Amino acid sequence: MTEKTHFCIIRYGELALKGQNRAIFERKLVYNLKKCLKLHSLPFLAFNRLRGRIFLTFCGKNIDYAILANVFGVASISFAIESRLEDLEKNTDLLLKNKKFNTFRVTSRRVDKSLSIKSNELDIKLGSYVVENYKKKVSLTNFDLNIGVEAINKKLYVFLDKLPAPGGLPYGIEGTTFAVVKNEQDLLAALLMMKRGCEVIFLTTKPELVKNTCHNYGILPKILKFDKITLKTIEDFAKKEDFDSFIIGRNNLKSNLIEFNPLVGLSEKQIKEKIKLMIKNV
Repeated sequence: MTEKTHFCIIRYGELALKGQNRAIFERKLVYNLKKCLKLHSLPFLAFNRLRGRIFLTFCGKNIDYAILANVFGVASISFAIESRLEDLEKNTDLLLKNKKFNTFRVTSRRVDKSLSIKSNELDIKLGSYVVENYKKKVSLTNFDLNIGVEAINKKLYVFLDKLPAPGGLPYGIEGTTFAVVKNEQDLLAALLMMKRGCEVIFLTTKPELVKNTCHNYGILPKILKFDKITLKTIEDFAKKEDFDSFIIGRNNLKSNLIEFNPLVGLSEKQIKEKIKLMIKNV
């Protein structure tokens, strides 16, 4: 028996701002998504780019692909069922099986105009079906369940959850620099630059912390371990590798290099919150 095909809708935000470079950014993002799956030994069938969306096709519903929600450049992901218009109610039943809820809403969006039915018509069609067959109430604000529908390329994709992702730009799209990591603040600074598209080489006294955190983002960076990192260590490495800048947390080393300090302007509370979000809970 052939395994059922599943879909993951991968959305991105900032890439659309890059105009003519959009295709380059999309290809880089797909490349990073594939690397993430390979790093975590997750199989897939195909990636397809369609109008501001990337669709991952895979088999095996018990495999957890939620790791893709950690990839820089991704805004959100949803695990969806592909459907024809005439099968929308039947496929929604598959998603709602064993789901407990009292109130719901339907959120439809036409990503393109390949189907003539409008978003509000989809909302009414599916909403009426759920009210009639599940005896549940519609609530646009205080809902227990949001049923999402996206229409694209003459198909409908129905889903329940939209997992938030870090956004930003694809890792490695904006060139390479290096980071000095002695603690979690330094690592946070590096992650924020990685989120802006920088590929990062790590000079660190905490190699396991760096490796494990980057692994959670689907990244396998170059990590150089040091027992002690001095200003001379940094400047010698920069000279050898022809770098004129590096990333560091809040320490100003007063070097001759350009220092990227993305934590400048953040309060201690904000830094702790970001460390919890991007390092401890990722």
